[in-house]
Amino acid sequence: RREGGGRTGPAVGAMATQSLMDLLPAVQPAGNHGSMGMSRDDQERYLLSLLTFGLERVAAEPERLANESLAVKKETESHAVDNYSAFLQSAVCVRKVREELEHSGRLLHELAAEVPNLERACAHVQDSAGEVEKLRKDTHTMAKQHNQLLQLLEVPQLMDTAVRNDYYDEALELAAFAKKASDRHPGNNLLVGVKAAVQSSLDQMQAHLLLKLQSNIQLPVCLSVIAVLRRLGRHSDAHLRYTFLECRDRWLSAAFDEAARVGSGAAYPYLCKVTDLARTHMFEIITQYRAIFLDWTSNADEEDNAAGGGADAGLLYAWANARVTHFSGVLERELPRVADGSQIASLLEKVMYCGAYLGREGLDLRGAVTGLFETRLLALCSHALAVARDALDHLLVPHRLVPMPAAVKSRYEEASAGVMSPPAVLLDHPPLAVLSNKLMDLFNELRECAIVSVRTRVADKVGAMLAWSAGRVVSALVDMEAGLSKEERKHFIAMIRAMKQQFFPFISECLKAVFDHAESGLDLVAIGRSLQEVIEVEEEAERKVREEAERVRAVAEAKRQAEAAAREAAKKAEDDARQAEAAAREAAK
Repeated sequence: RREGGGRTGPAVGAMATQSLMDLLPAVQPAGNHGSMGMSRDDQERYLLSLLTFGLERVAAEPERLANESLAVKKETESHAVDNYSAFLQSAVCVRKVREELEHSGRLLHELAAEVPNLERACAHVQDSAGEVEKLRKDTHTMAKQHNQLLQLLEVPQLMDTAVRNDYYDEALELAAFAKKASDRHPGNNLLVGVKAAVQSSLDQMQAHLLLKLQSNIQLPVCLSVIAVLRRLGRHSDAHLRYTFLECRDRWLSAAFDEAARVGSGAAYPYLCKVTDLARTHMFEIITQYRAIFLDWTSNADEEDNAAGGGADAGLLYAWANARVTHFSGVLERELPRVADGSQIASLLEKVMYCGAYLGREGLDLRGAVTGLFETRLLALCSHALAVARDALDHLLVPHRLVPMPAAVKSRYEEASAGVMSPPAVLLDHPPLAVLSNKLMDLFNELRECAIVSVRTRVADKVGAMLAWSAGRVVSALVDMEAGLSKEERKHFIAMIRAMKQQFFPFISECLKAVFDHAESGLDLVAIGRSLQEVIEVEEEAERKVREEAERVRAVAEAKRQAEAAAREAAKKAEDDARQAEAAAREAAK
């Protein structure tokens, strides 16, 4: 372009320079780092200057640069020789500087390692300073609010005083105040401590209220106690019902235990006391429960609630059922220790009255305990009949069959006039008299508490005992017949007749009188069948004896009549002879 006389423009020169700059690293010989020591700007300026050179100048430029490089190299060598000591000193200085820099680096690393500890220490100092500042502010604020703080700190003491003196409304107000203050300032330790102390007092108040429910308190006190427990908010309605019944049940159990401790020696006073306690306390507990919880459901409704999981869920019914079961267990355990009929009758009357009294609240327990008294009466009857059986068996010996003196019999008849007493003929037969006394003792015991439902079973037991007695008397006659005299056998047979004809009917009348029934329930024919057989055999023997005696008496009578006729004929002949002799003498005169 220069040969053509043209000039390059700025844009074209810049592009050419940039192209050369890009090609420069590629065309530069390996190991030649001369241009690489130049900055890019120097290189660009050098290339721009090359572009301004002519062709000859550019062709001579390499040689010029080689000469200049050689001169610079020689100058550098001369400078190095001239300044050799300076280079050594510079090397020593560089080494020392490098060592110092390495030492400084190590110190910097150590310092950097200690920086986190320093930061933590600073943070701790900052936190401590913040706490101190906060404590200072809190102390300053506390000094300003000293009176209010004193009032706040007095809340636990006031709470304790209120609980001790039964000021429950004031105690609940203090508890509500402490809770509200703690909820409003949840992070305040003072309020948290006050709330904890108040809660402890509330726990004591609750325990005191529950202990009060376990004591002998009336309905108004129960209402107030339950109202306070409700205001505490710690119990649901169902749990409160359960808690009430549990506490009252403990009170009732304590009363039963006290009765057991006082009347531990005798069963009758203990059962009387337990029956009275069950009647009064159970009625009182049920009345209080229904008045407090407004529960007027019947037993059937309570069973439905228990099956359906209602509000009451059968709780009262279950408690009452458990108490009736416990009372029945006490009766079942202690009633066998009562042996007197009048005491059993008194207990039966008390228990029946208790059942009727509790029946007004739907808790009639008479059906559950009647069987216990029936069992006891039957056991008493069995024992008395066993004693009577032993007494009869002991008396059936020959030397004990002697009749009572006539004076004793006459006094007995005078004393028993107008009274249902055993026939006086039994005094001639001591076994029957003793057996009659034993059975009369039994009937007197039964008469005190003659339960109609046991009439048939008592009659069966008495009938079985009489049948055994009849068989025992007959067997005793068979065993002792060979050793009995005629009079003793006659007396024994008379005892059998008295037993069949008077003793058994008398016992039947006694059973009618005991149970006030038209029938005794005894089959006297079946009971006295063995005696009747003996009597029939004896009557047959007596009839034969009588017939033989009649025959002997008839023969003797005929003989007597013949002798009398002979005597009469002889007498008549003598009379005729005397008359003839008298007539002859008369004629002779």
